[in-house]
Amino acid sequence: MIRQLFGARLAVMLRDREISQAVLAEQLEVDRSTVSRICSGERSAKPGQIRSICILLNIDPALLLGL
Repeated sequence: MIRQLFGARLAVMLRDREISQAVLAEQLEVDRSTVSRICSGERSAKPGQIRSICILLNIDPALLLGL
């Protein structure tokens, strides 16, 4: 459940900022399918990935984590 909520929030934030999953994958140095699985809730993002996502999107981690 938490993975799905995180993924849904990430997908919305990427869409709102017009950043593709491919661009995020490049920034995280992972395959695009990894980002796709994170956005769909099939996979959890690692702590370092969460930090990098927040830096790229210029957001507080609490917002992405739903805290």
